[in-house]
Amino acid sequence: MDSLALVAIDELHLVSEWGEFRPQYRLLHLLRARVDLCVPFLGVSATLYFTVLQDVKEAAGFDNDIFVECTSMDRPEIYIETDVLKHDQVSMLDLLFLLPVTVTRPQDIPKTIIYMNDIKSIQAAVKIMRRWMNELGYPPEAEK
Repeated sequence: MDSLALVAIDELHLVSEWGEFRPQYRLLHLLRARVDLCVPFLGVSATLYFTVLQDVKEAAGFDNDIFVECTSMDRPEIYIETDVLKHDQVSMLDLLFLLPVTVTRPQDIPKTIIYMNDIKSIQAAVKIMRRWMNELGYPPEAEK
């Protein structure tokens, strides 16, 4: 363990919330007990509420006096938008706004999350968006 520099636990709230679903999560304190104390443990979560913080500290093996930093979840570059479909759902034309007209690199495509109700809709959207990307002359690696 001499080469271990850090133990990072992402989505730390799941240590408490998934304790019965994934009982191994509640055993992280055993890992803490086996790792040299000079190795820092870092836990992060965007949804760790103070009501479960004590439970998480115990299950993950954190001392009671650990440093807890709370920051704002206000992210101006992230927003939620809902809209009524203007076109037939099967056409997927309401998704066309996602594809800028000119793209030379995959990074030029804005990151967007679209929620759909079923896998068939997702597969149809992927198929049609790939066709549109080809028609717009997107670089092949942008399809990924």
